[in-house]
Amino acid sequence: MSSKIQDIAKLAGVSPATVSLALNDKPGVSLTTKRKIQQLAKQMNYVPNRLAQGLQGGKSNNVLVFMSGPQYDYFNSPFYFETLKHLSRGLSESPYHMMLQIATADMEQEQLQAIAAGKGYDAAVFMGLRMPLDTAVGIVGESKPLVFVNRPCGELGYSVNADYAAGMELLTRHLIRLGHKDIAFIGYSPKLASSELRMTGFRRAFAEAGLPVPENRVYYADYYQESGYLAMRKLIQSGAALPSAVIGGNDLIAIGALEALLDAGLRVPEDISVAGVDNIPNTHLLKVPLTTVHVAHDAIGFAAAQAVIGLLDGNNVERETWVDVSLVQRQSTSVPGGSGSVG
Repeated sequence: MSSKIQDIAKLAGVSPATVSLALNDKPGVSLTTKRKIQQLAKQMNYVPNRLAQGLQGGKSNNVLVFMSGPQYDYFNSPFYFETLKHLSRGLSESPYHMMLQIATADMEQEQLQAIAAGKGYDAAVFMGLRMPLDTAVGIVGESKPLVFVNRPCGELGYSVNADYAAGMELLTRHLIRLGHKDIAFIGYSPKLASSELRMTGFRRAFAEAGLPVPENRVYYADYYQESGYLAMRKLIQSGAALPSAVIGGNDLIAIGALEALLDAGLRVPEDISVAGVDNIPNTHLLKVPLTTVHVAHDAIGFAAAQAVIGLLDGNNVERETWVDVSLVQRQSTSVPGGSGSVG
């Protein structure tokens, strides 16, 4: 019976990723540690999984889907579920199989190195990747087709993106037309390409209206509900004047901000308008139905599947695919100090 990598790692006092690197004779492991791991593997009759090894170097028909986020709670986001579901469905209609790997941002490089060492896949799709693109390409190798979700990558690979810049511009323009000038943006994360797109749209809407961009109203937050709640509560407790409207970088941030406002006894939208991005399921059923930007996650997932299938089949594939977005107006936004929304 073959021993698992985890068992070797425990005996060697290293991580499973280090074991994988050592067994595949990859850099990043000292010679002493590598010899120790290889000796343990021999003693324990370790036999590599042939599927994971790409059928001894041949075509595996496996597609690596590598998801990364700041913490594991991040993967509760409906964005990930919907996109992944339709990516999986798209691949199921082809000869290719999905290999899913989930990593937190602090471990993504080590885990990607371990997987790349196994060579058990023919192409990779990345979602939520934090590391520099050239680093990821260097680990995986330029010879494999690479598709990045919501991260334009130029000539380094292929990408499928929601047009978050256009979506944020639509949303900010909507609030400005309602009469809002003091608008906060909670959810700016400079290491996240899709967040930079949102920031671009935010700035464009103010420039179009001839208004100064309220840079002092831009707040960092990771893209989950607790982060939105904590950021909004901190703003409330600061004693500073609140903005007349707040945009969450995604719906989860907006829902967290909405919860913090209601907990503080504030009314939405009478005291402050709140809006989000993504139009995740059931935002119309909230205590205050959420104005948001509709992003077709099903279309993103399916387009990513079609891109990677096309690349593996040797077809011509567009370097960048952009999925359109649209504004969804609900009861969480109104004119400043009022309760009536406008179209």
